Amino acid sequence: MITAKERERQFRENLMDIIKKHGAEIIITDDGKPYGMQSGVVVISMCAKYDDDGNQLLEFTEFQL
Repeated sequence: MITAKERERQFRENLMDIIKKHGAEIIITDDGKPYGMQSGVVVISMCAKYDDDGNQLLEFTEFQL
C-alpha cells in the first residue's frame, strides 16, 4: 500500500518535473472580484524561448487551470 505521505511526495516530484520540463511558473491568485467574493485561481506562466540568433523558438503563454 502507498501511504498518503508517499502519494504526496510522488505528486510533488512529478509536478516539479513538469514545471522544470516546461520552464513554467505556478501563480496562485484570485479572480479579482470584490471583497469577500473572490475565488482562488491557479495561473501557469511559461516564458518565451529564443536561440542564440534571437529567433523565437517558443511563444510566451499564460493560462488558468
